Amino acid sequence: MIRGEEILLRKIVVEVLPKYSSENCCSVDGEETTIDCCNPLVEANELKDKIKNVLGDLVVIHVFDYTLSVDWSLAVNRLRQLFKERGFRGLSEMDNILEVVTPVVIVNGNLVSFVCPFDFEKIVSRIMTMSYE
Repeated sequence: MIRGEEILLRKIVVEVLPKYSSENCCSVDGEETTIDCCNPLVEANELKDKIKNVLGDLVVIHVFDYTLSVDWSLAVNRLRQLFKERGFRGLSEMDNILEVVTPVVIVNGNLVSFVCPFDFEKIVSRIMTMSYE
């Protein structure tokens, strides 16, 4: 099999960890609003849809939903592992790691974006670059 064909046959795994906040940022004077302003899943799912539209079946995308305890636990463990491997032991040991480093995008186990808002063009560019490495 030719090297280029091998790359195309492999799936690119993208993990999207939306911004996490323990506070209710949608409350106005103590009353909750119905606006999606604080639902980070909306933005994360929009990113997922955009990536899927560009890359189609080449990617498998998982958006973490912190309302599911298994996703919350997996996200915390994944981030601790990534930051510990990169020598950021202090970050990896924080109890509130989700609040500090999210939003995060991980592509094939590589940290592509963290702390800053999702930048679709930058993320797709990194995905394309990484898929040919």
